[in-house]
Amino acid sequence: MKTNLADLEAVAQPDEPLELVKFLAEHRPLVHRVAVMGNSVFEVVCRAGGWIFDQAALGCHVTVIANETHGAEALSVIGARSVSLEAASGCGEGPRPHVLVVASTLARENRSVRAAVGELIRDEQTKVWLFADDAARQPLSPAAPTVVHELSAATVAFKNHTARALGATRVDTVEVFERVTGRATRLYLAACEAQLDREKRRKMHRKLDA
Repeated sequence: MKTNLADLEAVAQPDEPLELVKFLAEHRPLVHRVAVMGNSVFEVVCRAGGWIFDQAALGCHVTVIANETHGAEALSVIGARSVSLEAASGCGEGPRPHVLVVASTLARENRSVRAAVGELIRDEQTKVWLFADDAARQPLSPAAPTVVHELSAATVAFKNHTARALGATRVDTVEVFERVTGRATRLYLAACEAQLDREKRRKMHRKLDA
């Protein structure tokens, strides 16, 4: 039976805990936390499933946060768990992830996600990355450094198994991520905010005119 080190407090402990178990239970901050945010579990697996598996294999605690969590049980194949964006937004202040990976359209179109990304960039305690979830794979920021994650045969096998459980017919063997950092990205996020406000005002004017 495999136990996630991040969930030790949920495991029944012996009267005299083993020293390693006791140490880990008392040092939860030592667990490397990774969060991946997307519009759906399907999208996250197709765009970042291989990277997620590799992080879990390294011992990281990986949580997928998605608007649509259908098929979340399949994430256990690549070593991740899932929570809805709504539930995550309402859980209050907690330990921040060491790494956050976000779907680019979610960062552009969701105000709360965009605010969280901006805060984490300013805080500089969390590494923030983006993955392109649209067909054009347009970058969030032209100045953002890009990393190409090539999947091993074993990683492809686990990703493929998970993706097929979600209804995908093929998976990418290369995943691309962009590092979010610096003033240019903050300006871009602010521009997205202003654009959404303009679109909201236009919709209101159209309703009033009708």
